Amino acid sequence: MAIKGKGRTKSRPPARAPRPAPVVRRPPFFARRWVQVVGAMLAGMGIVTIVVWATNGLRVDDDAKARDATAVNVRRVVQEWQTTVDGTLSKGGLGSSGGPGQITILPSLSTSVTSLASGTDDPKAGDTASTAVSLVGEGVKTLQNVDLPGMIRDKGLDLAMTNYLLNSKARMIDGLQLYGRVAAQVKAAVEAKDPAVTAALIREANALLPIATQVFNEGYTDYTEALARAGLLQPTAGTGLSGASGAG
Repeated sequence: MAIKGKGRTKSRPPARAPRPAPVVRRPPFFARRWVQVVGAMLAGMGIVTIVVWATNGLRVDDDAKARDATAVNVRRVVQEWQTTVDGTLSKGGLGSSGGPGQITILPSLSTSVTSLASGTDDPKAGDTASTAVSLVGEGVKTLQNVDLPGMIRDKGLDLAMTNYLLNSKARMIDGLQLYGRVAAQVKAAVEAKDPAVTAALIREANALLPIATQVFNEGYTDYTEALARAGLLQPTAGTGLSGASGAG
């Protein structure tokens, strides 16, 4: 019997060593692309914020300076008008102050008209009327010669202040002219030879006097409102027709 011989044993080849795999090394945190992108965005936003903040600050500062300059212009314009008005109304007794923001025009004329209308004789009525005609004529001319629109132009006055100033001039002039008509009628009444004519003129003067007072007071109210808005009207008794401060 044949004996099988031992053959070569098959052996498995040894396992190969693992192939080296490339290792991806992550860059430092601040070197990463997305971090840099986000950082750049945040930095840009910060710069924009700073620029906006600085710009707004400069704009606010410029606005404040512009408001201050406008306030100075407004005060100067109103003060110039105040000097003219107060000087005109105080000249020769054209106006008599009744306290801050209050004034009575030609009080002697009003007294004469009231007396004559009630039938009381007033021997000084003629002289009072003649003086009133002269004072009113000078006052109207002085106020008319003031170029108030030119004073206001390009000074930054708002609409309300502009209206107060322009209306004050127009209504005060209208009121003074009505007072002038009252004075002229009283003067004519005193000089008239016919008692009927005298009585008719006195009636007309007496009817016109309250209208003159109302019209003038409307203008003077606008005038004092302009003074108050400009900080020139002081609520204390003192010199000056309107109790206004002339300090610049």
